[in-house]
Amino acid sequence: GVLVVSFVALAALWRKPVLAERAAGRPFPGALQRLLLSTTLRVVAGAVPLALLVFLWLGALIGENSSGVNFTPTFVYVYFWVGMVLASAGLAFLALVHVLDEPRVSEREREVDQLALPSRVGIQRFFRNFVQSIR
Repeated sequence: GVLVVSFVALAALWRKPVLAERAAGRPFPGALQRLLLSTTLRVVAGAVPLALLVFLWLGALIGENSSGVNFTPTFVYVYFWVGMVLASAGLAFLALVHVLDEPRVSEREREVDQLALPSRVGIQRFFRNFVQSIR
């Protein structure tokens, strides 16, 4: 029921595409942009998880049948799951810091129809005021 209501509200309130004009995002500073889009970083970012997967798979396949000796169960049950909690908390903190940051409003964002969707600035002010009210 809630899913149907949310989609009906979305269809009724969001008449024109608002996010399409911001799909490209804002570029990073020059050197950081080149680093993040470099082929080397993409290859390394793909090779490291693949190497870890192969290492853990081989450990599970041919390793000792003891969790005290074999690294695979320890990694999966401890490092991976605890790491996921810490990564989620860190990303949530970064998102909260971004939301609480002083809004930088462009003329285009001011022109967004606020009846169709609340603008990013309105949401930022809501969260900032909410957090300040519980301090």
